[in-house]
Amino acid sequence: MSGHYNRGIQLYNLAKYNEAIKSFKSDLAENPHEFYAKYYLALCFYHINDFSNFEKTSNALIADYPDSDEIHFLYSFVYSSKDDYKNAIKHLNKAIQLNPYEAEYFGQQSINLLNLKKYEKALSSSNLGLQINPKNNTCLNTRTKALTKLNRKQEAFETLQNTLHENPEDYFTHANAGWTNLELGNYKTANKHFKEALKLDPNDDYARNGMVESIKAKNIIYRSFLKYAFWIQNKDSKFQWLFIIGIYIGYRFISKVADGFGFTFLLPIFAIIYLGLVLGSWLISPISNAILLFDSYGKYLLNREDKNAGYGFILVTSVAIIASIGYYINSNNIMLLIAISSFCSLIPITKGLQKSIRFYKNLTFWYGIVIFILGFINIIYPISIMVPIILFVIFTWGYNFKRLK
Repeated sequence: MSGHYNRGIQLYNLAKYNEAIKSFKSDLAENPHEFYAKYYLALCFYHINDFSNFEKTSNALIADYPDSDEIHFLYSFVYSSKDDYKNAIKHLNKAIQLNPYEAEYFGQQSINLLNLKKYEKALSSSNLGLQINPKNNTCLNTRTKALTKLNRKQEAFETLQNTLHENPEDYFTHANAGWTNLELGNYKTANKHFKEALKLDPNDDYARNGMVESIKAKNIIYRSFLKYAFWIQNKDSKFQWLFIIGIYIGYRFISKVADGFGFTFLLPIFAIIYLGLVLGSWLISPISNAILLFDSYGKYLLNREDKNAGYGFILVTSVAIIASIGYYINSNNIMLLIAISSFCSLIPITKGLQKSIRFYKNLTFWYGIVIFILGFINIIYPISIMVPIILFVIFTWGYNFKRLK
């Protein structure tokens, strides 16, 4: 191995990935066919979220080494980074077929199965990995998460304690312990683990996001939402679709019954409850981000996307409220349409600002902007009040279809 390669490995182990890339490239300039230099170069690209170069390097590796278990393992991350967990599992299955004695392959397979909400299979994969290596960190953590999702709390806590005992200084273990406790309702304990994880790795997004959620969970209303969010997220896509449709049918039925018995004064209450169930999960994140912007500690935990979503929520909501007051004062229909357009644009704009993938970020954000400006276009050209509402309904159902399919 050359000096460039050895230096690259040292830098990689220190998580100095940009510097390591330079060393591995220098090594490859001298030794173009060096397998591990390419392998670690790809991993460096992955760690700095340079997915374009990561995929390019991985494609070259799998073309040159189609029978390497390490490359199939690496290539699974190409698909998992695109949320294509099924194809990621195919490559992990190939890696396991080529080398059935590597526990980490089973751990990563479990992660992808968890993302597909196949919790029993994820647990089985973790257990297989632990039979090979009882101390494998990934398998221990995924076993904890699978047991939590399956509501096997006692076993989850036992595995969690074992994992913390085996890896007391591992940031991912503490972050995972935080999320496990958060899902089980122990937000104070979760907060402690997230603090420990961030102390060990201040740049870890998994722990940072968890810390933000644990701070938000101090609010009893948000804590109730979080419990609901974990519950619905743990269900498969068919159940989620039935639940969404069921809420709408239930709302329509109760509204008709109330109207039939002359209790029309209850209709606004039913509408608020319905919108709270349907839209609450959409709005709770930007609302809480907006609140954290004014928190002396919480604001430093928000990433750029979350901050932008918070500012976007404040701006659009302010316009909607001002327009609503304007309509209430003089019954101006232009003010009414601005208010409705603003409220209808709120979710796509804030969702777009929180997206990390550029294509979906731009698509969602500009879709919301189009809805937002419809109210102001009405100053020049009359537009039906139903246009922004229809566009909003299309967005919510289309977004749910993409998320739940």
